[in-house]
Amino acid sequence: MTGTQPQPLARRGRLLHRQLLALRQVAGVPEAVSALRVCDVVVWMGHRAEGHACPR
Repeated sequence: MTGTQPQPLARRGRLLHRQLLALRQVAGVPEAVSALRVCDVVVWMGHRAEGHACPR
């Protein structure tokens, strides 16, 4: 992280990271799976839950 980033944004970023790691733990996903990947799957599952028909 750079020193030019506003502090509130940096705090929110850390909060999101902690929430994603907590979600990973609750889901029983191995620690080798990154927070970014957890976010990717959450967004993908939410997108599919809304009934979107994505092209294959």
